[in-house]
Amino acid sequence: METDANSFHVEFPDFSCSLLKKLNQQRQRGQLCDLIVSIGGHQFRAHRAVLAASSPYFCDQVLLKNSARVVLPDVMHPCVFEQLLLSCYTGGLSVPSGEVVSFLTAASFLQMWHVVDKCTELLEVGKKKRIDHGSPPKGDGYATDNEDAGQTAGIGEDLADLDPALGPGMLESAGCSSPDDPSSENGSDAMENQCSRPAYVPPSIMGRRKKVFSCSPRLHLLIKNTVKACIITIYKSVFCLNMF
Repeated sequence: METDANSFHVEFPDFSCSLLKKLNQQRQRGQLCDLIVSIGGHQFRAHRAVLAASSPYFCDQVLLKNSARVVLPDVMHPCVFEQLLLSCYTGGLSVPSGEVVSFLTAASFLQMWHVVDKCTELLEVGKKKRIDHGSPPKGDGYATDNEDAGQTAGIGEDLADLDPALGPGMLESAGCSSPDDPSSENGSDAMENQCSRPAYVPPSIMGRRKKVFSCSPRLHLLIKNTVKACIITIYKSVFCLNMF
């Protein structure tokens, strides 16, 4: 018997890819498939070993229940699951730009964390692109005192632009006169009598330092579907434990 020092170690780099490719061909032909996944009236044949190795959810279904048929809820779309199933055999995934949230929700339910991480990165990249190419962000939602003063000054200018009667005429009715007015006796008297009372300053519409939180419809849908998927997973886990 030869020792390790006298033995040869040979590797086949393309063997794993070739093996998965042949397994995928068998799946497409329906050969040697021992698991059926049903979702939304669609059925998908697959190999239990491949799905159990790719998804902890399917691993629990196969090992704990020894199921030959798995019925998935309508949390995910059949087309989304078909792409996730294909990724288990090819190691790649094609995600449309408008369906990243759907893939993230389905992968969260199936506990395919490698897909969840990639979808999260895609969402961050898409958010950054929208900020770079779209309108600049409006700060952090706070209104400072200087911004409030600028908004207040802008209100008066806007009123004067809309209606000239609301501009200088309004100041004159309040007892203010322009220092350059020829009807005034001299410049000093005009400055002293410029305003007999302080001009009215419209109050700011926004209060001081109010934080406004907003939630996009896609984020709301993601949170809703993720919570639903977690509840279903916990329910099934408790059901499996009660069986023993």
